[in-house]
Amino acid sequence: MPRVLIGVLALLLALAAALFFLVGHDTAPAREIEKRETAEAPAKPEAKLEPGATIERPAPRAPVVAKEESSADANRAATSGRTVRVRLLEKNGNLPLPRFRARVAGTKAELETDDNGWIEDVPVAGSTLDLDLLENALGPEDLVQTRRAEFRLAQASIARVEVDVGAELKSIDLPVPCGPTFTVTFDVPAGLAATDFALRLRCADARKAFDRALARVRSTGGLPWARFGACAAWLGGGPPWSLELSSDDGFWVGRVEIPTLDSQRDPPVNVRLKECGRFSGKVLTAKGEPVSNQWVQVLARGATFDSKDNRPRMVVTAKDGAFDAPQLAPGVYGVRIEADGQQPYETAVTIVAGRREEKEIRLAASLVPRASLRVRVESATGRYSKPVAVSLMPVRGGKAPASGKVQWDDEGGRRVGRVVLENLEVRDYRLDLNINDLYPTTPKDTVVQPADQEIVCRIEDDTPSVSLRVRAADETSGKPVPGARVEVLVTRTGKPVGVRDSLENGECVFEGLPTNAALIVRVDAPGRAPFWATENEVYRGDKEWTVDARLHEGWGTEVMVRGTDGKPIEGARILFDGVEVGTSNANGSVYASMRTKPTRAEVRYRDWKIGPSSALEEDGTFREWERWLRVVLTPP
Repeated sequence: MPRVLIGVLALLLALAAALFFLVGHDTAPAREIEKRETAEAPAKPEAKLEPGATIERPAPRAPVVAKEESSADANRAATSGRTVRVRLLEKNGNLPLPRFRARVAGTKAELETDDNGWIEDVPVAGSTLDLDLLENALGPEDLVQTRRAEFRLAQASIARVEVDVGAELKSIDLPVPCGPTFTVTFDVPAGLAATDFALRLRCADARKAFDRALARVRSTGGLPWARFGACAAWLGGGPPWSLELSSDDGFWVGRVEIPTLDSQRDPPVNVRLKECGRFSGKVLTAKGEPVSNQWVQVLARGATFDSKDNRPRMVVTAKDGAFDAPQLAPGVYGVRIEADGQQPYETAVTIVAGRREEKEIRLAASLVPRASLRVRVESATGRYSKPVAVSLMPVRGGKAPASGKVQWDDEGGRRVGRVVLENLEVRDYRLDLNINDLYPTTPKDTVVQPADQEIVCRIEDDTPSVSLRVRAADETSGKPVPGARVEVLVTRTGKPVGVRDSLENGECVFEGLPTNAALIVRVDAPGRAPFWATENEVYRGDKEWTVDARLHEGWGTEVMVRGTDGKPIEGARILFDGVEVGTSNANGSVYASMRTKPTRAEVRYRDWKIGPSSALEEDGTFREWERWLRVVLTPP
């Protein structure tokens, strides 16, 4: 028995030695290879700064900032497990983007570039890097636009970037859409920090500065700087442009003029601040009720809307009647308020540098009587129930228009719409029925006066007609262009009727197009040149007419040439930046569609000159953001 035990023990010892030998020879080479691969792997390249990129400071690269991690994030990481190193660059200038916030699409973890534009360990799904560009999401004050709805649609093209990184790529330079970055120098007033300031960008000519962009000043160890959102590229009116630096307390402001919307980092932009005052308060009725959503005009001596440098300051009252007009130069100002339902109000206020002037304003009730107007909407077939809006535009005076949406119900087996417009001043209004189709409506060009009465409107949806289908696709890829907008001008009884609608997934359909219609179709999309089609370029079927719009990147407008008598001028040559784009037709129109946005326009017609009421200035500048360019010519 002892001999058996000894044999068993010897066998066990032999097996253990063999196992140890196998494990050691299986793992040691792997460890050695891992060490050798690590030693031989090329070092990750450091960010190479472009000339003039002064805001990039040598600093350790910031790790990924995960503000919130969800189960979806964990699942995504577990599924792929792959990460890449990403450097974000300005799409136009290829300068690194410091402190730019992004997020991997489909997750909640927020990322931020370091001072040199790098983000480490960005998760990749398969071979696709998909980022949401958080800094391009518009806040309520980041972009103030006359065409805000259109720019909301434009956001879709700048809020996300997707790129194929293949299977082996470890690091990538990724140009992304963004606005200009400005490094600024200024004397910071006592008690304030550089981050207590904001930059505003707008046209330098106040007569054309109908929109503006805002960016907060940041301080990350070097000179103060600010970066605007990508939508700033679509600001209108300039060049030149005005860069305004103002403090949050409203007592300091400085402005400089810049020639382009390009980033300026080195040399920095130097701004001289001036101390100013502030005027604020509340507007109330005689009973102490707040007067909301009404304009308060603050006017320096001689201020007019025709002035480039001295224009009325307009601020709107909040829900509680409060208003605030900061950054006012010291001096005496007139204050004017014309609020609905109240008598006009005027007073004067003295503004002192470094002080806030507060005033509670009480308005007397208007002596103009008020009434309501009920509108009933019917259709010839009794089946029409699409969205309809009723609007009332004052025939005279500057009062705001009134409008309401029709609510549809079944009455005796027919669809009937109703809307009540209440508390209207008793005056003449022009009534308009707004539908998204092309059916004729009655009454037309009707002037009404509210008297608690009912007006009946009718949609003639039983007239002989066809449908009109409009498709918008990219010129190169043929893919639908989301966010496009269409306008149809139909000649009916000698008068054009404009209808607009949004194109969902690049397509929309209008009903009620007259079978004998002469029409012009215009399709627009943010960042693209408009597309026009006349009746000769429309495919006409028995039941449906079709327009296929092919859109390319660029700019365009309709130039309308008129004489001083308002009549169209045929044969005028239109040039943009010295390049002729067309000759005005019998309607006085030229449809300009260009690859790049011009800065100057010229109209040549005999020896006629540009008239004073023209939207085109004598030096050739114009409001390139407007959908139409109206040119008035005067004979010698």
